[in-house]
Amino acid sequence: MRPSRYPLLMDFQHGEWLRAEFDAGTVAISYRPNPDLSVLSAMVLAANHALLGPPPAELLDPTSTDSLIRAMMDGIPALVEDLTSDTANVLLTLARIWHTVETGSFAPKHEAADWALAGVSSRHAGPLRRARDVYLGEGSDEWSSFQPEAKATADFMVAEINSAASSARFA
Repeated sequence: MRPSRYPLLMDFQHGEWLRAEFDAGTVAISYRPNPDLSVLSAMVLAANHALLGPPPAELLDPTSTDSLIRAMMDGIPALVEDLTSDTANVLLTLARIWHTVETGSFAPKHEAADWALAGVSSRHAGPLRRARDVYLGEGSDEWSSFQPEAKATADFMVAEINSAASSARFA
């Protein structure tokens, strides 16, 4: 990851969503671009705290604002494709992207949702509030009867992200 160039390349990723593939021994290892690595790298550098070893800033080059925004924007289409199957996560991730593009800082999903709630109409507040509550373990993750509202909220946030990204210039 040094020097930092967009997109960063990944050869291996572990995640709970891959558990069945790991258990079956079918996880593919391939060297491929992964836009999300630029976002993750920027988040690690912002915290600059290592569990073991030197601080991340000694190992990783900074992620440029342009690379960070491009990475977040490049991830939106795949994210939105998952709206019906992973509604709360998609809405919360869009809130995080919007928050980061607007402020230049990172926030946990529930805090980004609270921030975004201040900028949405009552029409879009319900799905976003519900997603935050699901994340906090305080609400139902059943979305089948709320998909039209969730889609409208996602579309609204994507439009806000696109608008903010066109003028984002972090200090």
